[in-house]
Amino acid sequence: MRIAFARLQPFTPCVRLVVAEREKVEAFLEAVDADDDVQNVYAGLAG
Repeated sequence: MRIAFARLQPFTPCVRLVVAEREKVEAFLEAVDADDDVQNVYAGLAG
């Protein structure tokens, strides 16, 4: 099964995260990616 996302609203500009927030987001994405049921994780995080 493949899930897709279609944006219905106009593009929202990037939000800057403080270091602690970014670490939480990265930890969450790593946990999701490590799940055996997840094939691909795409995240648009700027450096």
